[in-house]
Amino acid sequence: MKYFSEDSRCINAECESCGKVLSITRGRCSSIDGGYKLEPAVKCFCGNISDMIIKTGEAVISDTHHSSMKNLPRCPTCGSTNIHRITSISKVGKVALFGIFALGAVGKTFKCNSCGYQW
Repeated sequence: MKYFSEDSRCINAECESCGKVLSITRGRCSSIDGGYKLEPAVKCFCGNISDMIIKTGEAVISDTHHSSMKNLPRCPTCGSTNIHRITSISKVGKVALFGIFALGAVGKTFKCNSCGYQW
């Protein structure tokens, strides 16, 4: 993975196969010469597995792209940006299948793909 950016909570790295930027918590990263060692290895959505983030000089990030990374919605539990919006169709389906027991899930808007938390 190639180094992309970082903040106080995570290091963002770009998958060399598909170009997707992944946020990796600092607890999983050990600083080494030229980058970071990942424990355990990270698997991208495309299937690429990497155990290192390689830092090649200073990352070149435009101000607009960097500010858009800061404004991404994050999971309140784990801080991941790997989330998706819960659709109205799935909410209606839950109510149809589970009735009154699904009413707690109907008020949720997002679900984290990393830890499963819904809010």
